[in-house]
Amino acid sequence: MLQNDHSGKFSSKRKTPWMEYDGKSIADSQFCVDFIKKKRNIDLNDHLSPSQKAVGRAFQKLTEENLYWCV
Repeated sequence: MLQNDHSGKFSSKRKTPWMEYDGKSIADSQFCVDFIKKKRNIDLNDHLSPSQKAVGRAFQKLTEENLYWCV
């Protein structure tokens, strides 16, 4: 069962967002995405070209690493 937790708790890595899946804690958003992709055999980017995947990855890293302190 999927359930949102709005308690404001942080993961074991002191990060948010994080998730719990079948009793297993997954800390860090990218680990969560990778875990679900592997567990459910899903690739949300399979329709993208290599160039589009590269641009998407660049924007992901930009927002995760460089805009973090702007919030």
